Amino acid sequence: MFSFSIKANAQITPTPPTQSDSLFAFPQNYDNDVVYPIDSSGKVDKATSISCGYSSAAYINRYSNLNSYIPTANTPIIYINVAIHVFQDASGNNNWPNNTTTLTAFNQIMAWLNGDHSNNPTADPITANNSIPGDYISDSHIRYVLTGVYFYKNDYLNNGSGSAYFNSLYSYVQTNNPSSLTSLPIFITKGVYGNASGFTQMPPPASSSGLTNPVGIVLFHYYNTPSGEYAFYLTLNHELGHCLGLLHTYYNSCCPENNCVGSTDFMSDLWNPTCYATSPSCYAYEAGSWSCTPPSSPYNAVCTNNGAGNTNALTSCSNNIMGGTQAAGHISAMQMGKMHRTLALQSTRQYVQEMNSSHTQWIVNSDETWDFDMEMYQDIFVTNGATLTIKCKVEMADLGRIIVDRGSRLIINGGTVTATWKMWNGIELWGTSTQNQTVGNNGLSPYQGIVSIINGGTVTNAHNGITTIKDVAGNGSSSDWDWAYTGGIIQC
Repeated sequence: MFSFSIKANAQITPTPPTQSDSLFAFPQNYDNDVVYPIDSSGKVDKATSISCGYSSAAYINRYSNLNSYIPTANTPIIYINVAIHVFQDASGNNNWPNNTTTLTAFNQIMAWLNGDHSNNPTADPITANNSIPGDYISDSHIRYVLTGVYFYKNDYLNNGSGSAYFNSLYSYVQTNNPSSLTSLPIFITKGVYGNASGFTQMPPPASSSGLTNPVGIVLFHYYNTPSGEYAFYLTLNHELGHCLGLLHTYYNSCCPENNCVGSTDFMSDLWNPTCYATSPSCYAYEAGSWSCTPPSSPYNAVCTNNGAGNTNALTSCSNNIMGGTQAAGHISAMQMGKMHRTLALQSTRQYVQEMNSSHTQWIVNSDETWDFDMEMYQDIFVTNGATLTIKCKVEMADLGRIIVDRGSRLIINGGTVTATWKMWNGIELWGTSTQNQTVGNNGLSPYQGIVSIINGGTVTNAHNGITTIKDVAGNGSSSDWDWAYTGGIIQC
């Protein structure tokens, strides 16, 4: 059993170590960094469910495309709950000690993590498409919240090994401290897995059946010095990247990102252009070494053959979060997109802290069919004469809305729209009070919005299932209704 938990205090100012502290006495080893499971292509898989086919044009062209999720000023900040589980030996030794000094260290580590995400370091060296507007984004719109620190005394789990190690740790906590698993688990042990400093249980590919699969991290080292704690933070930042779908930017590993133009999830803003092969059209992977220092100028790396077909490797490295160096921290714009896509479509989303909709709008301005299970952290606005058809499941943030504009249509065709946590505000259907409710052959009304619920479609856990008026303030109060927007059409 665990001895006690310490609630975290996030009010810690990030204080990076001095230059001398950055010469770590505790090198990390990413050469054998392991993630499990991972689809061999790195792609988002398709499900086989009839209602959740993950095969619509909207899914293929927009919602599986990581570019669609690159954060903007309208993207809500998403907070991910994490919990630290420290497995000591039976005597309470051989790991972080159970005291307030440890808590202070973990809070500092969390502050460094959130500092990187709110003030993203610039790329070093400059990547291939550095001239693309918006290539650098300063804020990932992702934060981590430490919900608890828990200590356990268990000789076997303190010093375990192998690919089943995560499952053993998870099962133990599930039995002895199940409520803690609503936060993404970070297990700290003195175990081993090859030469890796840790490994990640990644989210499975997107499907309607894998959204409760656990995601988490096992770290094999502990530190209680300032420089060691900073090294621990860098390793944790890297592994959390895996939890959000990111793979390595270096080749000598289990799971590199796709580096060839046109491949699934190719990130054009990730690669150094020094080495570029044309047959096939691939950029070079960087060196993955804890001791590697990014070059002082963008393009002074040397290319070598890494044995992977026609793909070259660099002898130099970068400060990318997935680069495996002690300079790691930078997140490219497209990596941010991949992280947000994971939080929308994959099981890591189960650890997101309860939140109200930001009331910024996800715009649907052309016909789309959603045959995939989607988490939505903002309002949805169907406009421009578009029809949004929901065949699978959409989960809305608290107080979130789906707004159907005049002349547009929402069809819930056997699908479900519900709340992720408590209650969402429901569908807001706009009409024109002074016009008729004529519906054309295209299924649209020129003056009225339309909501059609067919084939067993459902709207659940909403304050108001459908409101046929415009709520100007978006707070559900009748004092903010605009009566000129009545007249919308409901078809059930």
